[in-house]
Amino acid sequence: MADIESFVLDAKRKATSTDTFVVTLGRWKPGKILVITAVSVTNETTAPKTADIGVRRYEGDLYYETLRLTTAGVYYVSPRKIYVPSDYNVIVRLNSPNSGDVYVINLFAHLISTTTLKSSLANMLAEVAMPLPA
Repeated sequence: MADIESFVLDAKRKATSTDTFVVTLGRWKPGKILVITAVSVTNETTAPKTADIGVRRYEGDLYYETLRLTTAGVYYVSPRKIYVPSDYNVIVRLNSPNSGDVYVINLFAHLISTTTLKSSLANMLAEVAMPLPA
């Protein structure tokens, strides 16, 4: 599997008001799928707050999970695996911040080619396929 590129993406953002805001985490090359293995979020300043993890395509947002940030300075982790095509952005919506709140987001992921993903899925399906009863 030489075409897998693993990485960690870190983002640190400071709230400038009490308005909910969204952190958008870039796009990648066409023909690649981003496989998110975990996302961690902390509010270094205050708690409790919430952070919604999802994807955006054009202006449509789809959120997969909400993290409840109950203690300032503690990282909360979404271990959900999310597959994101190249024409989407990963987004983290930070809800009801206090002005001056500092958020740190860590995205643990790897890029995989669509060809490799299709081959892996086909192999997985073949392993679990059961013959139909006669």
